[in-house]
Amino acid sequence: MKARMLVGAAMASSLMTAGLLSASATQAGATTTVQAAVTAQNCDIRDGTSRTGYRTGSNPTRYEYNDTPYLGARYNSCTNNVTLYYGGYGDAPGYYYNLRTGAGAQREVKAGVARKFTFTAPAGSYVDVMVQLCRRGIPGQRSSCTRWSPVVRVALV
Repeated sequence: MKARMLVGAAMASSLMTAGLLSASATQAGATTTVQAAVTAQNCDIRDGTSRTGYRTGSNPTRYEYNDTPYLGARYNSCTNNVTLYYGGYGDAPGYYYNLRTGAGAQREVKAGVARKFTFTAPAGSYVDVMVQLCRRGIPGQRSSCTRWSPVVRVALV
């Protein structure tokens, strides 16, 4: 039993040194945390790519045109979720983002600090996503929006 705890502590120490594990996590239970870290390594994490626009930022790589918000996407096979990272414009009253995911599914989200949206990956081999920034019109008038960002495609399989 002591040998197992010693091996677990040694593994936790090496993961902490590599920056893969925090000190608070090792205090909470080194063996359990090490097992979780090893399991997480078996997940498939894929970033989206685009054939248009230009790259801006990273982790994940983001894409934009000169007059659109940026958009990056990441798929996690362990959670079966796609997370969108978008922004490039300040948070001002009356502004919001339109996120288009898949075949025309569109969602309006507030312009906020996080600028991150997560959804369950749809069935299929990939999902295409886009974003645009809009300013809400006064009553009786339509909102005015930027054009859509480049299409970012995320492989799901």
